[in-house]
Amino acid sequence: MKYALVILMLFFSGRVFADNLAQDSTTKAATDSTTNKKMKDTTNKKTDTTAQKASTALLKTLKAQQEHTKKLYENKAASPRWGLIIGFLLVAGPGLWLLFRTPLCRDLSYDPQTSALRPEKERPFSYAKVQLLWWTSIILSCFLAFYIYTGILPAFTSTIAILLGGGLAVALFGKVIDNSQTEANKDAVPVRHQDVGPAKGLLIDILSDDGGISIHRFQSIVFTIIFGIAFVVAFIKNIHNELFPFLDFEDWQLTLMGISASAYLGFKMNENNAGTKTGREVEAVKNSKGNTTTRGITNESKAGQESAAFLEMKEDLERKGLV
Repeated sequence: MKYALVILMLFFSGRVFADNLAQDSTTKAATDSTTNKKMKDTTNKKTDTTAQKASTALLKTLKAQQEHTKKLYENKAASPRWGLIIGFLLVAGPGLWLLFRTPLCRDLSYDPQTSALRPEKERPFSYAKVQLLWWTSIILSCFLAFYIYTGILPAFTSTIAILLGGGLAVALFGKVIDNSQTEANKDAVPVRHQDVGPAKGLLIDILSDDGGISIHRFQSIVFTIIFGIAFVVAFIKNIHNELFPFLDFEDWQLTLMGISASAYLGFKMNENNAGTKTGREVEAVKNSKGNTTTRGITNESKAGQESAAFLEMKEDLERKGLV
């Protein structure tokens, strides 16, 4: 009881002190609030002014280069050939090496037999990552080639910003979807379509979803290739004719690519669902009976490493006559 009274006394004493302190500081708080508001407004104005100046400077540079293209070529080399060769070799060359020799553009993939992460070269290629590498390599190769040829760094257009930003967005949302599906398929045996078998090759991998080769992926890939080639061809023609180097796609073309990318992401969200799980399990078991993996290791040699969950799934499918 004594301790309770002490606690109550301390509480009320502190409350009275706090009330007095609050009354004394009301005026000061109001003053500080006004001062802080003024400082915040000043800071925001400075930030907005800086961003506006930077944006204005970029637009002025782009407009000046587009209107006075001859100045871009005043110190040009004798021929753009070596600029093109060196530019593409320095950017697209390493990009191709990274594509095939590293997991840069591959999905995570787990072996259903052992539930272990597959070796890098056995993981399937990811379309979302491949298309980002495609646009990055094309745009930076052209950018570097023009600099080598003329000694001037050309301004990026809104088309380039959309292509790079859109490619990055597709890769980002694709990764988010993959992570979500991995969490949703946390069974003892991994059977996402990225898991059921080793990589089948770049083209087959990026064309395939959990139902096999799909028309929406085919459409998206065709558009990406066509517009990428058009960008490079227009770049080469423009520098030969001493025009502004970068092609500006029209609104309908950008819209078409945007719809295609959105369709890819929309269909991707529906991959690895419960309705296709049995089919993926069957494919995983069939692939485990194949001759070799991409590393030349026989699947039969992994028989002793098969998890109990995989063996149970396999026996269940055999009883149902599905494998």
